Amino acid sequence: MDTRDWRFVAESTVEDPFQASSCSLHRTGRPELVSLWLAAGDCGQQVYWLRCHGHKITCDIEKTLSGTTPPEFSPDGDRFVVLGAGGEVRLHEFGSMRLIGQAGEAGLDEDPFAESQAFLSRSLVLASTNNGRIFMLDAETMHVTEELIVAGHEPRPVRELYPELADDKNLCTDISYFRRLGKQVVIVVPRERDMNRRVWKDRLLWFPVSE
Repeated sequence: MDTRDWRFVAESTVEDPFQASSCSLHRTGRPELVSLWLAAGDCGQQVYWLRCHGHKITCDIEKTLSGTTPPEFSPDGDRFVVLGAGGEVRLHEFGSMRLIGQAGEAGLDEDPFAESQAFLSRSLVLASTNNGRIFMLDAETMHVTEELIVAGHEPRPVRELYPELADDKNLCTDISYFRRLGKQVVIVVPRERDMNRRVWKDRLLWFPVSE
């Protein structure tokens, strides 16, 4: 769409390999390139590249990124991270798509990495776990360097947030997910402590990347 007068100027049709996918668009840091993510839960996920050529759009499948989350790019745009099908955080070189490194776990029993990742700089990556804990990775070694603790949302026993899981001795937080937006990291948490409600409203915590 042309944002000056909101006319449609180009369109593209993409085959859904899973037949019932949800789709989302994700920035790559390049004005002419967007990643399209088709996701169908346990049926699979697939990343495509959408490229704008004047008044034409092309869409190409990225076979390297089958069964992954959408790519999250470094500030300079020459590398990105995804969550792989095996629960590992993978670091790829953009262009060649070469796998540079990966982190299999945060060193926690029964708490693998989950969907949220974001670069703080070329060499530092934030990655969340299934229990809502956030860790910093050294992108050169893909080793965990420290845990990010958000005041008021510190890790606590699972049973405090989920009383029905009284036997779970792991730690968790009430952090749903996070994203990097420009020079900010936005962390999403529910407004209410009762995580067993069927519907709840969220609130957003904004943190400058520089901090």
